[in-house]
Amino acid sequence: MQSDNVISDFLNADHRRLDALWVECREAIAAGDTDTLRACFAQFASGLRRHIVWEDTILFPAFEEQTGMRDSGPTAVMRMEHREIEGFLTRIESLAASGVADRLKREGASLQAGLSDVLHAHNVKEENILYPMSDQMMRGEKAAALVARMKAL
Repeated sequence: MQSDNVISDFLNADHRRLDALWVECREAIAAGDTDTLRACFAQFASGLRRHIVWEDTILFPAFEEQTGMRDSGPTAVMRMEHREIEGFLTRIESLAASGVADRLKREGASLQAGLSDVLHAHNVKEENILYPMSDQMMRGEKAAALVARMKAL
């Protein structure tokens, strides 16, 4: 029997996968280990960007179509936060690419804390509000088709 939480189950599982990668990245930042950071952050940033694309191009338009909320409501806030997250990703990538351990330790802590704060608040809103609302509005084949489109990207 298929869960009624198809969208939540899929996107929450990806959040957990990304969270695990982010823990490894944070440890590398704290240690000033630019080599490890470059490797794990490439996976993390790529995965997070893919997750954002899933939401911005597939989930949010479907949600907006169902609710009639465009340019306002939860998806507008989520998109704004996605741009903020992207800014952190770009700055951390630049820092990792510098290869300077002292700079990574010095500047990385505040970037890591900033991204962690934004991600935590963002994920809480998605997991407790947006995803459950999406599950309620888009059930059965509609939800399965939406998740299939995300997986195909």
